[in-house]
Amino acid sequence: MAVRFIHTADWQIGKPFTQFPKDWQVRLTDARLDAIDRMAQLARDNRAAFVLVAGDLFDSDGLGGVTLQAPFARMAEAAPVHWHVLPGNHDPARPGGIWDRAARAGLPGNVTVHTTPVPVEIGHDVTLLPAPLIARRVANDPTVWMDDATSTPGNIRLGLAHGAIGRYGSDDHASVPLDPARAEKASLDYLALGDDHGLKEINARTWYSGTPEPDGFRDNAPGHALLVDIPSRGAPVGVTAHRVARFAWAELEAGVDATGEIVGLETALDGLPATRRNCVVRLALKGAVALDAAANVGRALDRLAAQGSFVDADRSGLRRTPSLDDLSDLTEGSELHKVGLRLMRRVDRSSASPEDQAAALDALTELLARHEEHAEP
Repeated sequence: MAVRFIHTADWQIGKPFTQFPKDWQVRLTDARLDAIDRMAQLARDNRAAFVLVAGDLFDSDGLGGVTLQAPFARMAEAAPVHWHVLPGNHDPARPGGIWDRAARAGLPGNVTVHTTPVPVEIGHDVTLLPAPLIARRVANDPTVWMDDATSTPGNIRLGLAHGAIGRYGSDDHASVPLDPARAEKASLDYLALGDDHGLKEINARTWYSGTPEPDGFRDNAPGHALLVDIPSRGAPVGVTAHRVARFAWAELEAGVDATGEIVGLETALDGLPATRRNCVVRLALKGAVALDAAANVGRALDRLAAQGSFVDADRSGLRRTPSLDDLSDLTEGSELHKVGLRLMRRVDRSSASPEDQAAALDALTELLARHEEHAEP
């Protein structure tokens, strides 16, 4: 019998995003919950039998009651879609831990948390082999037991695990080592993996889905859920990635011309898989800017912020280049003009330390900016 299902992982509900302003913390947190709705809709639209969540539904073990219950409320609303959840290394199935608390609070009828490594029949002709984690780090491969696990003859065998193959893994090292040949050794039709936050095919029957919402700047194709089709036991597997993310995170580099225009940034933003108001960008700026145009860089970044983008701009690659033309708007012979000339001499003085030159350049830039502000009608 054929089966179709959704494979997802690493929701990291409760991730704090403390490096962002408060309003962005709220937006990024809400997006992780909203991704549940989008995956439920993906399941309904494609008549998927169930959803496999391959670990790290939660970001940590000690979350508060509202954060703990919020994803289950979303999953309950998605009924009759059924969710099969695996404890990962961020939310291990330890005694008194987050899954015991969730059980005491009451799980929806369409949510099953697999806390023990035993075969479970989850549908007609389908056996699930889960490998729940009981700690953040384990020394041995938790999927080894699958090799000898029995299932009803002819049943499609699905593995569900969380850990690292090779150097893949959310912590950039194998805190939970997995055998890349497990699907073959355990005669699995498909092994659904979590831990790597990017979409990754290990082999035709072994995939990482990645996180449904990006949470970092790694270029590893985050933001997807996988639609998996298995026609019958042992048949070739069809895997289709569907983007479900609201936000796009990107590290970009842009040049700045002498007038302060950020060259090519608009085009680069338009190439991201999200609207402007849903872009999170780490931007490295490079170039040489005339002092009287330096303020234009800030204005361009302000425009992006007004459109809703979050841009963390690194301006250390920008060089500001003063010249006598920069002082042309100052009345010659005036006190401001004299101060400007003195600051320019300090910038150009070869005997001055880099710190002194930088301080003089900052002061000259500020002087010109203040003059421009007061000169505007």
